[in-house]
Amino acid sequence: MRMRRMKIHTRDTFYHVMNRLPRKRADSREIFDTEDKSYFVKLMTNLTGFFNVEISSYCIMSNHYHIIFKQKCELLSRP
Repeated sequence: MRMRRMKIHTRDTFYHVMNRLPRKRADSREIFDTEDKSYFVKLMTNLTGFFNVEISSYCIMSNHYHIIFKQKCELLSRP
């Protein structure tokens, strides 16, 4: 049976999110080209309000990205 990861909730904590895409596209284009990066930044900006986070910094490379953010306020309820 798989163990659950421990979740730590604290105030004023920064989180680092990283995601890497597996391979190049079939047409040998970069996975994140300029158009994709622009769309990703717009999407990320729109979602900050929904998830109530503040993005401190981000970096989008051709095959992966990094985002550093923190939650604006404490969660109203925790499971």
